[in-house]
Amino acid sequence: MKVAFHPHIVGYGHRVRCNLIVREIRRLEPKTRIVFLDRTDDPLYDEDWTPYKRVHGGVRRTISMFTSSCLVEDCAMIEDFRRRWYSVRGKIVTILHPDIGAEFLPRKPHLEFTDLIVIPYPKGFFPFPDVLEDFKEKVEWFGPVLNLPVETFRRKETDKPKINVLLSRGRERVVPFIKELAEDLDFEIIQIKFKSDQEYFSALSETTIAITQGAHAVFECSHLGVPQFCLPINEEQLVVAKRYEEAGGLKYLPFEEASRENIRRVLGEMVSGEGLWDEMVRKAQKFASPPGTKDIAKSIIDITRRTK
Repeated sequence: MKVAFHPHIVGYGHRVRCNLIVREIRRLEPKTRIVFLDRTDDPLYDEDWTPYKRVHGGVRRTISMFTSSCLVEDCAMIEDFRRRWYSVRGKIVTILHPDIGAEFLPRKPHLEFTDLIVIPYPKGFFPFPDVLEDFKEKVEWFGPVLNLPVETFRRKETDKPKINVLLSRGRERVVPFIKELAEDLDFEIIQIKFKSDQEYFSALSETTIAITQGAHAVFECSHLGVPQFCLPINEEQLVVAKRYEEAGGLKYLPFEEASRENIRRVLGEMVSGEGLWDEMVRKAQKFASPPGTKDIAKSIIDITRRTK
């Protein structure tokens, strides 16, 4: 069995999610061959963001896709003639976010060739997307795909607050503000990219406040008990952030409002509010739904084995 993954190139979250699903597929079916269909316009083209094989270039990408038994698209659909041709011999699994609306209508016909539509979010946060009503029998909801440590996770005490910047987009705008505030508010900054899980969780264990954005990072920090300041950049992220803040589980600013003054106000309140941290963690953990990684991996294996 060979599975090709095609993640969206905007943000780290899609790649991380695909890596986690692949790891689980390989655990269930160790002999499964994995390939990522790479793009030359990927901003992380030169970075080693996956331990699995990456195929560069148009022709090689197409050949690799057509020699796979399943194509998994993470919010980045194949939308040309290859989709129809591929669907004759292989299975297509499409991962979508639950906030898609009218803007998705031009792409909706492509779902005719999709065998399974995966929505990796807790059902309670979003209603069923109207635009997917015609394909309801193909849709399955799962828990979010979360990067969580296998061993017990414990947070460490630090001499001064440490702010961990986990933004996927807009770092070039926000990080300079945070650096300016570090000395004034007396905190240290942690910035990590695609490093090993050991380094990632080691950094999180020393994190006083995580500056999050993507919904899955919000869910991860909820599980791990890390207080959060969220800067959502799209509607899906905003819905999740609002639900958390309404419950007292984090503080957020819509990304367009992330000015130096607003960041200083919210971050200053959080850095100085030690009693607030425990309260936020306690309230955020009510949203710590079971991860769906294993179930998604099993569904991909099952759909791949299914005959047409």
